[in-house]
Amino acid sequence: TLKNTMADAAGQIEAFLDGDDGRNLSPVARRSLETSAAALWRGMRFCRHRMVFMQLEAGTYSSSPTAADLPVFLREFMAGHTVQLSTEKLLQKVRQIDEVLVGLILDNAISNACKHGHPRTPDVRLTVSDPQGTTLLIQITNVANPGYRPLTPLQVQSIFGGGGHGLHQPGSSWTSDGIGMQHIILAAKAAGAQVTLEQRDGLVTFEARIPCQPIEAGTDAGRPQAEPAVHPFPPGIRINCLDDSQVARAVMQASLEAHPGKPIVRVYGSNGAEDVELFLEDTLPDVDIVILDHHLDFPGCLMSGLDVLKQLQEANFQGLLCIRSGNNAPEDVALYRRLGFHCVLGKDQPMRQTIPTLLEAYKRHIGGSVGSPRSVRSVDRRQQYRAWGSPRARTDPSGSSPPNQDIP
Repeated sequence: TLKNTMADAAGQIEAFLDGDDGRNLSPVARRSLETSAAALWRGMRFCRHRMVFMQLEAGTYSSSPTAADLPVFLREFMAGHTVQLSTEKLLQKVRQIDEVLVGLILDNAISNACKHGHPRTPDVRLTVSDPQGTTLLIQITNVANPGYRPLTPLQVQSIFGGGGHGLHQPGSSWTSDGIGMQHIILAAKAAGAQVTLEQRDGLVTFEARIPCQPIEAGTDAGRPQAEPAVHPFPPGIRINCLDDSQVARAVMQASLEAHPGKPIVRVYGSNGAEDVELFLEDTLPDVDIVILDHHLDFPGCLMSGLDVLKQLQEANFQGLLCIRSGNNAPEDVALYRRLGFHCVLGKDQPMRQTIPTLLEAYKRHIGGSVGSPRSVRSVDRRQQYRAWGSPRARTDPSGSSPPNQDIP
């Protein structure tokens, strides 16, 4: 609920900025709203990191490296931060990394540098390079706080060794209570990374050396690109979205329709539970992609996108099945995939940033290139759908259907 509320707030700001009123704002006012939206997205990322930290402590986290365009990842990650970013020494732009673990390390290291650096001019800088080819070097520097005692190797050894914090006074060192460093150390261990921390004169330097799986030569991801490729939707692609949030519906429609290829997008949910039947009837004959919310909290009726998924499956829908939810912890993603979703999008990311994931999933689903005009639309199944029975006929007499948490 918290992440959904924050996603709606950030989405509302971005929708305003993309409109005529937003485009007419002064640069200062626009920057202020952009910073506010970035702070909300960052807050949602912190929520996810908190769950990951608990899994790291319990030893249940499973690392999942994926191909990432590092300059793009870092620019999006640093939105709203007052940190100077340099990727000039990054030779291979696309790398296999666990974005969650790298993000957890970055967030905590930058937070420490900003919080415990010089009170007026911390001058925090982030430099990312790959000097050894198979290693990603993250370096974060900040001007030391002159009111703190200099950081010594013995203190660093105690911190990284998991020892107590008696070697420094709480609040009088850049590591404060050590919580941020605990997060970093656990994430680094899971990523197989080496981290160091030192202070020389008035400069504090944090480094993380993270092993990176190489991208196979000859693949699209392995080819150097000046700018990331923007793949369009295939011509005439049709996407239907079902969500209980007016803001989420508006953001999905605006983001998808603005993407190259300009898909035909229809959104449902403004009329509450009544829209579910209409969504299904409109979807089955000629739609290529569906995007469902998990919890559909309509007025007077709590429904589940997992129930809608089952109805689509029983009606033999052949298109791409996608879920977009604030519940996207690893166990949630595992559940969604087990039930039959082809693609999982998190509401803790701006919709426009998730479109490449959606396109890649569609490419895999149809077994062709992203730009292929091939469609996965099923044959006209209106009669089959009606013979199978409308969702209204499948609910209890009260008209509500309890959320299905485990569809066989």
